[in-house]
Parts: sequence; C-alpha cells; structure tokens
Amino acid sequence: MWVRIVTGVVLGGGIGLAVGMVGKSLGGQCALLCNPYISTGLGVFLGLFIAAQSQSHDGAIQQQGLPVLGSPGAYQEAVEAPGLTLVTFYTDTCTHCHRQMPILGQLAEEAGPEVTVATANARTLREIAREAGVRGVPTTLVFSAGRRVETLRGVADLERLREVVRQHTASAAPGVPGS
Repeated sequence: MWVRIVTGVVLGGGIGLAVGMVGKSLGGQCALLCNPYISTGLGVFLGLFIAAQSQSHDGAIQQQGLPVLGSPGAYQEAVEAPGLTLVTFYTDTCTHCHRQMPILGQLAEEAGPEVTVATANARTLREIAREAGVRGVPTTLVFSAGRRVETLRGVADLERLREVVRQHTASAAPGVPGS
C-alpha cells in the first residue's frame, strides 16, 4: 500500500512539475498549469487519489468467508464434489465482482453444507476460465455432481441465486416433485 502511495506521489508530482515547467516556458497565462508549484501540488494530489483508488480488493473478496480456488487442482476438486457447487469467476479490479461477493456470502450462509459457494480469480486461472467459456466477469458456473448445469453471467441478485439453488437441489433429490 505504501509503495503504491509513494509511487503515486512521485509520479504525479513529477508529471505536474513537468507540465508546469513547459507551461511557464511557453509563456502561458493559466494560473494552474503554468505555475510549476501549483501544478506539482495538483500532480501530487492526483497521484495520491489514483494510488488510493487502485488498491487490491482481493482481501475484501476473501473476507466474505468464501473459499478462493487458487489452483487448477482446487478448482477441479470443487467442481467434482458431490452436491451443488457454484463457482464465481472474478477479477480484483472488477467493480461488479465486488458487488457480487456479499450476495454470494449471504447465499453461502443460507444454503447449508449441501451447497458449496466458491470463487476463482479469472486471471489466476486464465486457462480454466477460457476453457469454461468465461468471457466476462463476474460469471458464475453451477455444477451438480461434477457436471455443469447452468451459467450465470453478470451480477446475479440473491433471489436469482436462491432460485438456481432450489431448482438444482430439487432436481437432484429423488422422489421430489418436479425432478
């Protein structure tokens, strides 16, 4: 985090200084861009702002209590597990993915032990995501006893996820009407 902030300050300040020096040498009249001191201050401020906005969100995803499948072996083990498994592919920089994670966390709490809800970083598991047809994130793949039964693209609200779980747990249970 500190490295990102220092880098933002140095780069922002350097760019601001350069803009101010060029503006001053060209005889410009703009008080903001033709004054090296003011433009350096603006550059430092923008560098700090960008550094603060670019922090990694991977920790926020893990805080939802969802397992993060970090290797092909972990992914394979999760999708081949008995019962229903939902795997949501995400990236750290995707704002829609960060909206999806609390919803998945709530679903995991409600669903119980017969349903596994997990996440997989689409950049870490790039080859698996490509083979699974993940073209954008978030994408949730639903597996029942190792077989993919549904794909949800984009942010899925809690009610939609509940319906998917109901549909596929009911169809897996023998003797349940509608199976």
